[in-house]
Amino acid sequence: MTTASIGGTPDRRAALDMSLQDIAWGLLFTLTGAVWLVPADRVPQGAWLFGVAAILIGVNAVRYFSHLGINGFSTLLGILALFAALGQFWRTDLPLFAICLVVIGVSLIAKRLFTSTA
Repeated sequence: MTTASIGGTPDRRAALDMSLQDIAWGLLFTLTGAVWLVPADRVPQGAWLFGVAAILIGVNAVRYFSHLGINGFSTLLGILALFAALGQFWRTDLPLFAICLVVIGVSLIAKRLFTSTA
C-alpha cells in the first residue's frame, strides 16, 4: 500500500495531524471559556464533560476516516468524559479516578503481554 492511497504524502499527513491537534485544543479552550462565562446555574450538569467527550471522540473519528490512526489515550479520555457526563446527568457518582487507574493498569499489562519482543 502506498502513502498516496492512504491520505497523501507524509508531509501532508503530518500537516493534517498538526491541524487536527490545533483545532482540538482550540475547541477545548473555547468550550472551557464559554462554560466559565455562563453563570453556573444556567449550565446543565455534565455539559463541559459532554463537550470534552464530543471533541475528543470527534477528532479521533476524523483521524480514523483520514487514515491517520486514532490516538488511544485521547479516545479513552473521551469515553471516560462521556461516562462522567452521563453520570452527572443521571446524578450518579462514578468513581472515575479508580476507573482510570484500573484502565491504565490493565492497558499497561495488556501492552506488555500482547506485543512481541523479537
